[in-house]
Amino acid sequence: MVGSLAPPLATPPPYIVVGGFRIVELAALALCGEGKVIIYVEETVDLPLILEGCQFEIRRGIPPDVPKIEVGCVPHLLRSRNLRCGRHGVDLGGRELAAEPFTSLADLIQENAEIMREALSKLREVGVELLKGDARGVMKGEVYVRGKVYEYTYIEGPAVVGPGSAVLPSPMCVQAPCFTTTRRYATRQKTPFSTPIPGSNTEDTSATPTWPPL
Repeated sequence: MVGSLAPPLATPPPYIVVGGFRIVELAALALCGEGKVIIYVEETVDLPLILEGCQFEIRRGIPPDVPKIEVGCVPHLLRSRNLRCGRHGVDLGGRELAAEPFTSLADLIQENAEIMREALSKLREVGVELLKGDARGVMKGEVYVRGKVYEYTYIEGPAVVGPGSAVLPSPMCVQAPCFTTTRRYATRQKTPFSTPIPGSNTEDTSATPTWPPL
């Protein structure tokens, strides 16, 4: 996995969160049917990963003889494993998809909800159960839960509640995108709300949540 995204962040581009998962996880998910996936990146960091149901390993350093894909092209792999994107391509069969790479965080934010829908659909396709956490609230649509959703909460997907995360009774998440990583709330306020920068855990608590949802 090569390339970069603008603007530069302390988090290496392959570890940025988009669609509820880190980009390296999206690559593993897209190629899940190929057996164990080895992903080579320029820099590895110790950050939590939440993807289940796929065997994958992340290694530092990119050998010259392995196929390469730009980091901004990885989300497109969820749509086709025969991908022509940027300077490189991947052909693992199927209908060819020509796409432009995402070049900035703004691009990813704009398509975050759609990428999450495609990721959750792929998880279902490979047989991963979406609701495995302590989910007691009301959930509508595709919601991936590995944390805790308390009673008297309302989440409208697509949404990802990662391990160690909690959705508390007061806030609610209505309309995508809604996601979290670890040990943070997984909710967004009623629309209109601010979209988080992928890779960050910033929460917008300026709006006053209501129950039941309007």
